Amino acid sequence: MPVNKEIVISGTVQGVGFRPFVWRMALKHKIKGFVLNNSGGVLIKACGGKNDMRKFIDSLKKEAPAASRITSFTVRPAPAENFSDFSIKKSSESSLASANVPADLAVCPACAEDIANPLNRRYLYPFTNCTDCGPRFTIVEKLPYDRPFTSMKEFKMCPDCLKEYEEPADRRFHAQPNACPVCGPQIFLIHKGKKIAEKEFALSRAADFLISGHIVAIKGLGGFHLACDPFNKKAVEKLRKFKDRPFKPFAIMSDSIEELGKYLHISLKEKQILLSPRAPIVALKKKDISYFKYAAPNLDTLGVMAAYTPLHLALFKDLRNKKFKNPLIMTSGNFRDEPITKDNERAIELFSSLGPLLLHNRPIHNRIDDSLIYIDDYSQERIIRRARGYVPELIKLPVKPKEDTFAAGGDIKNSFAFTRGDELFVSQYIGDLDDSLNADFFIETYKKTSRMLSSRPASAVCDMHPLYRSSYLTSELGFKPYYVQHHIAHFFSVMAEYGIDEKCIGIVLDGTGYGLDGKIWGCELFAYENGRVRRFASLREFRLPGGEICAFKPYRVLFSMALTAGADLRIMNIPIDEEKAMRKMIENNFNSPLTSSAGRLFDAFACLILGKKYATYEAQLPMELESISLNNHKASPYDFIPFNDGQIPRLDFSIALKQAIADKKQKLSPAIAAYKFHKGFARGIAEVCALEAKIKKIKTVCCSGGCFQNRKLSLFLAEELKRRGLKVYFNSKLPSNDGGISAGQLYFKILKAEIS
Repeated sequence: MPVNKEIVISGTVQGVGFRPFVWRMALKHKIKGFVLNNSGGVLIKACGGKNDMRKFIDSLKKEAPAASRITSFTVRPAPAENFSDFSIKKSSESSLASANVPADLAVCPACAEDIANPLNRRYLYPFTNCTDCGPRFTIVEKLPYDRPFTSMKEFKMCPDCLKEYEEPADRRFHAQPNACPVCGPQIFLIHKGKKIAEKEFALSRAADFLISGHIVAIKGLGGFHLACDPFNKKAVEKLRKFKDRPFKPFAIMSDSIEELGKYLHISLKEKQILLSPRAPIVALKKKDISYFKYAAPNLDTLGVMAAYTPLHLALFKDLRNKKFKNPLIMTSGNFRDEPITKDNERAIELFSSLGPLLLHNRPIHNRIDDSLIYIDDYSQERIIRRARGYVPELIKLPVKPKEDTFAAGGDIKNSFAFTRGDELFVSQYIGDLDDSLNADFFIETYKKTSRMLSSRPASAVCDMHPLYRSSYLTSELGFKPYYVQHHIAHFFSVMAEYGIDEKCIGIVLDGTGYGLDGKIWGCELFAYENGRVRRFASLREFRLPGGEICAFKPYRVLFSMALTAGADLRIMNIPIDEEKAMRKMIENNFNSPLTSSAGRLFDAFACLILGKKYATYEAQLPMELESISLNNHKASPYDFIPFNDGQIPRLDFSIALKQAIADKKQKLSPAIAAYKFHKGFARGIAEVCALEAKIKKIKTVCCSGGCFQNRKLSLFLAEELKRRGLKVYFNSKLPSNDGGISAGQLYFKILKAEIS
């Protein structure tokens, strides 16, 4: 006796080959009926024998396409119907009004084989794809995700491609970007203002330029990369000068992750993520800090990504044919702090002075940078920059807001967010909004994605900083914002990610943010209980002589902290005139704001221990300090002792700083001093947290803020908190830096939280 079922599968199940997958499973298990896309995701009407139906449903759950993300799977009885076969039905545009747009997918193994096979019609074709891989978010203009609504609309499929597209048994069935050398996009090489090669000859010439030490601008999936040989000192120096990045690390790309094993530690999980459909940049540990010294100087990690598009694979194949086996630096094609370049005309204008440009004629509709992640000591994925491969994937909320809301995020490392029912969308990495091009990118991306996802927010949330550009831009979009404090938003971003709505503690260790008292906060401990948030502890305050310039002149922070602590200042070798000027600024409170910033604390200790006065990029010295820090040592950690300043408990750095100065005088190994600092600070924070947790009977701790990109701090603090019986959560799907606070802003408003 046949049974009839209606199956609704939600999540990222459109544009990832889910319907042909269902069709194949139905044929395999002798099921009749149909499958179609609808507003909920995928709808299946199925009829078959009881055992066949059970196997069919099991296969849908267990064998779904790798790029799909199932958030709900509902099976219910359905009225009996007469089906002659199993078919794939076409979906109407209106039924897709609330569908999810899939993220871009790295080239799959099957397409990689096509590219490598000289007998295949797509041999070395840079735009090879199927339903399991290829562009999605970067080419889609609106829903439904069909070819006429993508930047592939101007490329009419040839008979062979159309046959693949219309055949359910073919892996290119309804692959919207489907194309081949006959009918699809093409590449060409521009040098000194002239087109010098096309198609495979463009690849070959680009490879020749790279081998000879040139920089090549390459139009990729979501924007341009600038590529060069990481072992060619002159090429890297030229690239650094162009990007104004004297020391900031560059990521590299390789078509053989295994070959990098001689330079880098690569765990099984790291390899799986590198080769996954997301294909992010993964920060890998070097086997020796001196490796890749031009690409990532003075750091023990290197950002690595696999060759994730057919264009990259074809280029590396040509390089290997010419006996060149090096990976390539593959960094974002832009000027410092500007959005990634996506259009040919702009790229020619920007990059022609650098060298040749490898271009193509498929427009990029939605620009997006490469994502960056690392795997922590607990094998948890921790995202630093959330972009390609992750966006526009939605996060399910534990509660459904009464109205859709927009959140503007912060001004640094901006990403914005909005809700659509019980789903949370966080945009791709936008960048720093003080750059006008990034501000334009913010507005452009909001308009595109809200239209694409059919979200019409009725209200908005912003950071409470009175001068933030993000608040101004939100007003420009027509909203009257509600404001949330910066570090509370960090705290709530972890709660949003894990769906936490119970009493918990938030530890936020960050650079700077506007505090509720008008001061600059950055090391804050909060308690959330009965819908209210209370700041119960912080770092001892100190002044920043010169304000924001201190982030790039950390010796000023060290001077101020030493003055506050009554520590010996002679070790710092500051010119007398500058020391007098800083003393006067601090004493007169002139351009010397008070702060409790953990980021500046790290700057100061790194300045002292490493003996370096200046930074050329954000957190440079703390990153270098982390790179030399030991994971374990018998030396006693520095003592960070809490005291009460009459308002709240403050973690005092005075004793720790004096201990570090004494060690410096004794010429203690910087690696040991770095361990003592990281371990001591983590222990001090854990002690303050544990005391509050015991009094309030709280077991859950949420950790966020830019300082938690530091692996040593994260590891040591997690160990200390767990040793005290506390359950610890870190940002994972969202960045712990300011790229994640928009989600926290939204969640604060959704929970209707209040500040005590």
